[in-house]
Amino acid sequence: MLGEEAGVSRARTKREGKRFGVFQAVQYVALVVLGLLITLVSVIPAVMGWVPLTILSGSMAPSMPAGSLAVVAPIDVDERENIPIGTVITYMPHPDSDELVTHRVIVRNTASNGSVSYILKGDANDTADPAPVLPKQIRAEKKYSIPFAGRVLMLLTPDVKFIGRILLASVLLVYALWQIRMSFKECSQLSKARGCGGSASGGGVDPSEDSP
Repeated sequence: MLGEEAGVSRARTKREGKRFGVFQAVQYVALVVLGLLITLVSVIPAVMGWVPLTILSGSMAPSMPAGSLAVVAPIDVDERENIPIGTVITYMPHPDSDELVTHRVIVRNTASNGSVSYILKGDANDTADPAPVLPKQIRAEKKYSIPFAGRVLMLLTPDVKFIGRILLASVLLVYALWQIRMSFKECSQLSKARGCGGSASGGGVDPSEDSP
């Protein structure tokens, strides 16, 4: 009987160990994904001098649906006349407005006097933008985008974003340390449980010794 109970105990310990391993793996993956998002939204743009922009329309769907966060890098004035076809850029359609449009370059034109202009088009649009874009209108080039992340940022004020980043980083650090501590604790408990199971199995009573 003791041998059977020890076997059941070992099987239960193995199942608990597997469940614990899966649970820990899911937690670590979630932490990695969350950390990656924070890095893409805040850390990399801040370090590189890039700018996060919220895409308000669906003209660049499906790669950038409405509500996406596009991270763009400013383009030097000297480079604005040599933008390759296919590049997604941000430009100002009207000089007297703060409106920005982020579309893809589909044509690069060079006039007889050497001046350059571009034809842009949204990926989801049937027609190109109504007017050619001049180099002086161009502001930035898209580096990457995160679907729907812009909607969240639109709800936050600059102060709230700054405080939120600090709090989130602190929470992640504390949570990571807590998880490491719990991992060591759980592993220690499982190791002890396995050791007890082994002792019970080895200490079973041999019926032949009690027989007269």
